[in-house]
Amino acid sequence: MPLLGPCQDLLCPTNRGLSKLLKLGWNIGAQDHLMTVNSGGWKLVEGKFARIMNSFFFDASKNGLTTRHIKWADCFPIRRVDDGDSWRIAFRTDQFGAMAEHDLRIEYPIPMEFRSAKLQRINRFIEYFSAPKRTEPEITRYLTRPANQFLITMRLGAERLIAQPKLRWQSERRDAIQPDFLVVLPGGAVELCEFKLPNVKRKTVVGRANREKFSEEISTYVAQTRAYRDYFEDPNNRRWVKRKYGVNVVKPTRYLVIGSRSDLSHDDWRHIESDYKGLRILSYNDLIDAALAQLYR
Repeated sequence: MPLLGPCQDLLCPTNRGLSKLLKLGWNIGAQDHLMTVNSGGWKLVEGKFARIMNSFFFDASKNGLTTRHIKWADCFPIRRVDDGDSWRIAFRTDQFGAMAEHDLRIEYPIPMEFRSAKLQRINRFIEYFSAPKRTEPEITRYLTRPANQFLITMRLGAERLIAQPKLRWQSERRDAIQPDFLVVLPGGAVELCEFKLPNVKRKTVVGRANREKFSEEISTYVAQTRAYRDYFEDPNNRRWVKRKYGVNVVKPTRYLVIGSRSDLSHDDWRHIESDYKGLRILSYNDLIDAALAQLYR
């Protein structure tokens, strides 16, 4: 398909990219874009100016989803001029003045309606955590941004978040610990939320029938949250957190967000989870679906 003149709000997935987006729960209806399906891509037309604004391009491979968001790109036609023993690149400049006057009045498209903006934020989150080689700190930093915190607060019914607090031990000589989020609920109760990667390396439940248990990978993550539980068992630590962050944390529920719903669909998953007091394990799908449920109520 040819790119001619200004092209704004395009949404162009490859077939593989679209399949991956739909599998991840990406919401097509949330995007007020011109979407192409099964297209052979876009091409520049020789000798013609083209502009791309606020457009998304998607592909997928075995490593995950690839996203490109072009906020603004101007493509100027150039030509090669041969001067005997040398050559030079030439392009027109007479159009720049009129373009500059025009661009001064352009308003970059921003969704104004509350639900539309949030739905598009959910899509951006899906694109972000599905990218190949994404790390846990990157996901945590992404959710720390004020515009993205609703993804946690809507699922946990929270009033506000305290991101990555550094918790120092008061009665013991131990290294400080740093959970991803303290989740402050209405009324002042506080929970803990920790994020791991959305891709689980192996099966999450192992063992023979009637003797199932969490895999070593999941057990390692659970052990990390147990350190947070131990920290708040000490009243000296609780008093320090009260002075430092202004919240009173007593026997917090520990939420561990990891993997997809298919990773946590084992029949005995909840039975095993119930053996761990104060622990809840959520998938990334649980987080997204809870936000969608709140937005569509």
